[in-house]
Amino acid sequence: MESPPNKAGIYELILSNKRQRFTLALPNGYEDKQDRPLILALHWSGPRHSFIGKSILLGLIIPALEELGAILVAPDCIEDDWANPQSEKDLLTLLSFMKDNYVFDSQRTLITGYSLGGIGAWYLGARHQHRFAGVLPISALPPVEAVKSQWDIPIYVIHSRQDEYYPYQETEFNLNIIKENGAQITLDLVDGATHFDTWNFIKPLQSTIPWIKNIWRIVKRIFLDLMRLHE
Repeated sequence: MESPPNKAGIYELILSNKRQRFTLALPNGYEDKQDRPLILALHWSGPRHSFIGKSILLGLIIPALEELGAILVAPDCIEDDWANPQSEKDLLTLLSFMKDNYVFDSQRTLITGYSLGGIGAWYLGARHQHRFAGVLPISALPPVEAVKSQWDIPIYVIHSRQDEYYPYQETEFNLNIIKENGAQITLDLVDGATHFDTWNFIKPLQSTIPWIKNIWRIVKRIFLDLMRLHE
């Protein structure tokens, strides 16, 4: 890759390893070089095409969360799913690239995803909790590893009662197990949307903005308190 873009806009990029494609959305005003939040968005399943990550940005994340002024990163899943060692390695490589090339606030981060991407958010969020302030899976059943994990970061789950692919009762059952292990979980059950009506999740996702801002404030405050203790 030549010099990474540094102006507001949406870009289709390939890492220098020639393996990883990702879509990057830089917010308006990014040029001021202030610390921005970072949101990692994992795409759904379906026919694969180059820069499929762009579809979740344009169809869901940007319409819902644009007001946060965050840097948005949507990688393409090269493997069959997100919940496997190679996808995990790809994600960590991408996050290292972002850290080396972009100005963002490491205390204001979030991992989210829809369906297949929501499962990936569960899996990768559980395994790398030190990298994210919160996890926001949408229309996804948590994998076994996420259910068994000890969660130290908050989780916000959006799921439809009419989801014919992942029945909401299964998600609720697993969330109760996770809660019993001490996790902080918010569940928003949506009415009137099937699993494939992604546009009907824009407003529910937009309604998470106060929750997102709050967890970012909490993490920031904890970080600053720890810094003061070590002064």
